[in-house]
Amino acid sequence: MSIETAANLLFPPKCAACGKIISPVSKELALCEKCLICWKNEKQLQIKEIHSGTERAFQVMTVCRYDADDNYGGIGKTVLLKLKCKPLKYAARFIASEMYTALEWLPISADTVITGVPRSRRGIRENGFDQVELIACFLSELTGLEYVPCLVHRGNIRQKELDYKHRFENAAGAYMMKEKNKRIFCGLEYGTSKNIQESNSASAGAVRVSTSIKNRRKYVSDIFGRDVLLIDDVSTTGATFEACSQALLSGGASRVFCMSFAGTAEL
Repeated sequence: MSIETAANLLFPPKCAACGKIISPVSKELALCEKCLICWKNEKQLQIKEIHSGTERAFQVMTVCRYDADDNYGGIGKTVLLKLKCKPLKYAARFIASEMYTALEWLPISADTVITGVPRSRRGIRENGFDQVELIACFLSELTGLEYVPCLVHRGNIRQKELDYKHRFENAAGAYMMKEKNKRIFCGLEYGTSKNIQESNSASAGAVRVSTSIKNRRKYVSDIFGRDVLLIDDVSTTGATFEACSQALLSGGASRVFCMSFAGTAEL
């Protein structure tokens, strides 16, 4: 008996949608038989071109539809809502696996890196985790592509609280390249504890500037000249994807492919 089989017997997998325990001998470990039938009818791969009013247009791939006004919403919406509230690994794994099956439609290479749209600080503070990061980690395992968490969310206003026009305006300055090993000390940003100690004999301003540049280059070097697969759980207007793509391209990315598990009618 393999380790995987033994683990499934001790901890039977659950349906990502309804939570029903699935037989360990089932070939489909993500969904129960009933939910699987519903999902096959619901799943609808689409690639849409987004125009935000600027000269730049970009494409977003979605695996299924997300209707915020539908009380039922289908399998995709059910799994997403679960994952937004709790860091359920089986839900994140299901979403990642479905996105993985759609990657054949994108011209990505083995050198492509994966990154996710970062959750707002407010969302992380309220829920304690970033659901897109969980999906990205599982997708990285499935594809063998490197996961680089190189973006940070600086905004305070949630996109869902705004209309179509203001979502693009709000997202424009909310996302940027992250700095590695950043620490907050006495209201100033430093790179490491060593830098803080050195500040006793050097100018604090000088340490802050040089460290900031050095740390930013670390993430730039991770994506410089490489294609980036940018993922999100739900895409409504494409505003977030556009803002994050611009930050990645400014950081040296060669190309950015945008992929969301679900997309709304507004997309």
